[in-house]
Amino acid sequence: MMSPVQRQRIEELRRKGMGYGAIAKHMKMPLNTIKSFCRRNNLASDVIPMPRKQRCKPRKKKEVPKISLEITVSYNEKPSAVAVADVMQTLMHIQGR
Repeated sequence: MMSPVQRQRIEELRRKGMGYGAIAKHMKMPLNTIKSFCRRNNLASDVIPMPRKQRCKPRKKKEVPKISLEITVSYNEKPSAVAVADVMQTLMHIQGR
Protein backbone atom coordinates (compact mmCIF):
# COMPACT_ATOMS: atom_id res chain seq x y z
CA MET A 1 0.00 0.00 0.00
CA MET A 2 1.27 3.42 -0.94
CA SER A 3 1.33 6.24 1.56
CA PRO A 4 -0.28 9.59 0.69
CA VAL A 5 3.17 11.18 0.67
CA GLN A 6 4.40 8.64 -1.89
CA ARG A 7 1.35 9.24 -4.07
CA GLN A 8 1.84 12.99 -3.99
CA ARG A 9 5.54 12.66 -4.79
CA ILE A 10 4.87 10.35 -7.77
CA GLU A 11 2.32 12.85 -9.13
CA GLU A 12 4.81 15.71 -8.76
CA LEU A 13 7.60 13.80 -10.47
CA ARG A 14 5.34 12.63 -13.28
CA ARG A 15 4.06 16.15 -13.92
CA LYS A 16 7.66 17.38 -14.06
CA GLY A 17 8.18 14.97 -16.93
CA MET A 18 9.98 12.06 -15.30
CA GLY A 19 9.44 8.65 -16.86
CA TYR A 20 8.19 5.57 -15.06
CA GLY A 21 11.65 4.02 -14.73
CA ALA A 22 13.21 7.18 -13.34
CA ILE A 23 10.40 7.58 -10.80
CA ALA A 24 10.64 3.93 -9.77
CA LYS A 25 14.37 4.25 -9.23
CA HIS A 26 14.01 7.55 -7.38
CA MET A 27 11.24 6.26 -5.11
CA LYS A 28 12.83 2.79 -4.75
CA MET A 29 9.55 1.18 -5.78
CA PRO A 30 8.69 -1.46 -8.39
CA LEU A 31 8.30 -0.14 -11.93
CA ASN A 32 4.89 -1.78 -12.45
CA THR A 33 3.57 -0.17 -9.25
CA ILE A 34 4.48 3.25 -10.64
CA LYS A 35 2.95 2.47 -14.05
CA SER A 36 -0.29 1.18 -12.53
CA PHE A 37 -0.62 4.17 -10.23
CA CYS A 38 -0.06 6.60 -13.10
CA ARG A 39 -2.60 4.85 -15.33
CA ARG A 40 -5.25 4.79 -12.61
CA ASN A 41 -4.70 8.47 -11.87
CA ASN A 42 -4.58 9.74 -15.47
CA LEU A 43 -0.86 10.47 -15.35
CA ALA A 44 0.03 8.09 -18.13
CA SER A 45 0.16 9.99 -21.43
CA ASP A 46 -0.41 13.71 -20.92
CA VAL A 47 3.12 14.31 -19.67
CA ILE A 48 5.96 15.49 -21.88
CA PRO A 49 8.93 13.29 -21.01
CA MET A 50 12.22 14.80 -19.92
CA PRO A 51 15.05 14.54 -22.44
CA ARG A 52 17.05 11.39 -21.97
CA LYS A 53 20.73 11.32 -21.27
CA GLN A 54 22.79 8.91 -23.26
CA ARG A 55 22.37 5.89 -21.04
CA CYS A 56 25.36 3.93 -22.14
CA LYS A 57 28.10 3.97 -24.69
CA PRO A 58 27.50 1.90 -27.81
CA ARG A 59 28.98 -1.55 -27.53
CA LYS A 60 32.04 -2.30 -29.54
CA LYS A 61 31.58 -5.22 -31.84
CA LYS A 62 33.87 -8.11 -31.15
CA GLU A 63 36.31 -8.62 -33.92
CA VAL A 64 36.18 -12.09 -35.34
CA PRO A 65 39.63 -13.36 -36.19
CA LYS A 66 39.99 -14.08 -39.86
CA ILE A 67 41.46 -17.42 -40.77
CA SER A 68 43.44 -17.74 -43.92
CA LEU A 69 43.78 -21.22 -45.28
CA GLU A 70 45.24 -22.50 -48.48
CA ILE A 71 44.49 -26.00 -49.62
CA THR A 72 46.00 -27.56 -52.65
CA VAL A 73 44.20 -30.57 -54.00
CA SER A 74 45.53 -32.40 -56.95
CA TYR A 75 43.71 -35.11 -58.81
CA ASN A 76 44.76 -37.10 -61.77
CA GLU A 77 41.19 -37.04 -62.93
CA LYS A 78 38.21 -34.77 -62.48
CA PRO A 79 37.35 -34.68 -58.74
CA SER A 80 34.27 -36.58 -57.72
CA ALA A 81 31.36 -34.91 -55.98
CA VAL A 82 32.19 -36.90 -52.83
CA ALA A 83 35.77 -35.57 -52.77
CA VAL A 84 34.57 -31.99 -53.19
CA ALA A 85 31.96 -32.48 -50.45
CA ASP A 86 34.65 -33.82 -48.10
CA VAL A 87 36.84 -30.77 -48.68
CA MET A 88 33.89 -28.43 -48.12
CA GLN A 89 32.91 -30.24 -44.93
CA THR A 90 36.48 -29.97 -43.63
CA LEU A 91 36.55 -26.23 -44.37
CA MET A 92 33.24 -25.65 -42.62
CA HIS A 93 34.44 -27.60 -39.60
CA ILE A 94 37.60 -25.48 -39.44
CA GLN A 95 35.53 -22.28 -39.61
CA GLY A 96 33.34 -23.50 -36.74
CA ARG A 97 30.05 -23.72 -38.56
